[in-house]
Amino acid sequence: MINLCLPATFLGLRLVSAMPFAQIASDVQYVNVSAIALDERNGQYVAYQSDGILVARFPVQAGVFDLEARDTDPTSCNQLTSDDVQKLPGWAKLYKEVTEKYGDGKKKIVTNPDEYPDKTAKVCSDSEPVEIATEGPPSCIENIGSTEGTMDGTEATIKLSFSQGFSASAIWAITKMSAISVQSKFKSKFSFNPKLFKLDFETSVTNTEEWSNWRTDSFQTTSSNRLAQELWLTSPAGEKCKGSIKTRTCNVGGKGSIKLIAFGWVWFNYDSKTGLSGSSDKHYKWAFNIDQMLPDTNDRSSFVDFVGSMKADVNAEYVGVCE
Repeated sequence: MINLCLPATFLGLRLVSAMPFAQIASDVQYVNVSAIALDERNGQYVAYQSDGILVARFPVQAGVFDLEARDTDPTSCNQLTSDDVQKLPGWAKLYKEVTEKYGDGKKKIVTNPDEYPDKTAKVCSDSEPVEIATEGPPSCIENIGSTEGTMDGTEATIKLSFSQGFSASAIWAITKMSAISVQSKFKSKFSFNPKLFKLDFETSVTNTEEWSNWRTDSFQTTSSNRLAQELWLTSPAGEKCKGSIKTRTCNVGGKGSIKLIAFGWVWFNYDSKTGLSGSSDKHYKWAFNIDQMLPDTNDRSSFVDFVGSMKADVNAEYVGVCE
């Protein structure tokens, strides 16, 4: 982190620095800015912490000072509309705090204003993989397969090639849409744990799939953890070598929930200038950071539920014999 060395003029609530603006913005993020006023007359943003302390004034400049979701794939996000922000579980809490501190005058709720593209609001699929749960015990069928070897004439050995591991696929149907970003497309990570099928594999497999937040949507997930293996056998004179492998095919019902999380800024555009109670610094437009004011992600999340059926194919317990 870059340390800001603030001159004495900061005590007069004005930031003066020769530091590049992008660096200033980075440091302002660090001090938990929750509100930004737009000073239209001077062409400045005025940044406040949640406790009402004025952090900085700096020029309005698009493309910087964006506190939107970090560590997220842009393809897993969509714009959060002004209607959707008011459907968040914590909206009443955010609205109450804003109106108590800044007044409840006539206003318009706005997100993603074209003129201030660095103050966006987004809804993103959770960066953590979606855990899939089973519905009931798996139904499995076991078989024993065989494979012939190939002769290595120079050393009279036989090479048996086989694949060991598992692969799984599933078809899912949306049963409950999220209240926000209806009909929008997202990409999410899905985690498949082989133990769902009572399989003796320790490592879960994660894959990314696209889906739509719509009741009639369906999507497919595929997972694979297979390794090509070779087994060499010495072939006694007159004997033939072959391998046998136990295969298992399992089917089981599954379900899961995808978490959509809101990030960024919501604007309160007042008809009359307003500001913090008791402050003379009043403005028409105020942007409030959703993730700062609602730090509990459950207050700014909505869920999509899905169900479906999963199928897994397993190759294990390979044995080679010559006879």
